[in-house]
Amino acid sequence: SNNTIGTINGAIGSNSSSTSGQSVGILIDNGNISAQNNTISFLGNINRNNATGISASMIGMHISSTTGGTISGNHIHTLTNGSATADVSMYGLLCSGFSTVAVVEKNNIHSIGTTSTSALAQISGIRNQNLSTTCRNNFIRLGLDPSGASLTTGNVFVGIDEPLGGSTN
Repeated sequence: SNNTIGTINGAIGSNSSSTSGQSVGILIDNGNISAQNNTISFLGNINRNNATGISASMIGMHISSTTGGTISGNHIHTLTNGSATADVSMYGLLCSGFSTVAVVEKNNIHSIGTTSTSALAQISGIRNQNLSTTCRNNFIRLGLDPSGASLTTGNVFVGIDEPLGGSTN
């Protein structure tokens, strides 16, 4: 908790155009989770990775645990992928692996984007790959860059994505 990842002075990330590259701001994959009040910003890459879920091109914060916990008050913004045509997937917050209830609340997620013109590129504020996560009172703003200008690349934008049909509130 209370970490700052990234800098306004230039994006942190990979300049590799690999088809398997990935950038992750914070990864927590074990134990009872308490991820609170972290700032993850200015992460970037140019990879052509078209994987989804835990292998996605860009993940601001990935929480994977079997014991649940609280993910609250995090500020995740200005995540970028500079691949021109790849079907990239980008997530502000990815939750996976919970078998007991996790609470995801009061997170501020915005300014996630790619230069890819692919209609299959997907940007999600929160991707919930669990059946036992409660999402409530999160602020998610997609489709705009950090200055507030519209992203016009034709990508798919999803505020909260639940591919497994979880129980988000």
